[in-house]
Amino acid sequence: MNAEKAMASLNQRIQGRFSLFNRIYKGNGVFTSAENRLVKAPVLLFQEVLCMSYIDEVIERIEKENPSEPEFHQAVRKVLNSLRPVVDANEKAFQRDALLERLVNPERQIKFRVPWIDDSGQVHVNTGYRVQFSSAIGPYKGGLRLHPSVNLGIIKFLGFEQVDEQLKEIMIELYHHIDDAAARYGRNRNYVDGANIAGFEKVMDAMISQGIV
Repeated sequence: MNAEKAMASLNQRIQGRFSLFNRIYKGNGVFTSAENRLVKAPVLLFQEVLCMSYIDEVIERIEKENPSEPEFHQAVRKVLNSLRPVVDANEKAFQRDALLERLVNPERQIKFRVPWIDDSGQVHVNTGYRVQFSSAIGPYKGGLRLHPSVNLGIIKFLGFEQVDEQLKEIMIELYHHIDDAAARYGRNRNYVDGANIAGFEKVMDAMISQGIV
């Protein structure tokens, strides 16, 4: 639901609550417990709107701090909205560690000039960009962009799209590890056992590599 529709729905619900309030008040002014809850509903609805989720706060901040980069906004909204179930379930912990801010803000941005000479001997200078997001999810991807039509917002969009692809690759690889571990020990399609087995194997390998300590 977009913001305009959400506010229209909210307004309709609040008007209904105040209509009920007026009807009750013009009667005897005494509320039953059920009526009291209904009258208080507008306050709760306003609190719901005013208390933005962590994801919505991050998206709003990104759009405010990068106003001329709509392509980047699009990529951030796409990735963060796909993560909404897990983020909403762990909002306080994720917000304490600023995980989303660290995900959506590049670790570094490099802007450089690229002088070159055309066939007639004329020197030109293009601007090149390199944006690197999170090294926590693997090697940086995205390459360099030198085309005259390219700007920083497009490069950030392309770089963050690679973050989305890397997250998918991690989940696919994780699924295959779990499925393979379950199958090897006769637990076909039992992903709980497969996850435990695969996790234990990694811990076991790390302990063996570490040696006796």
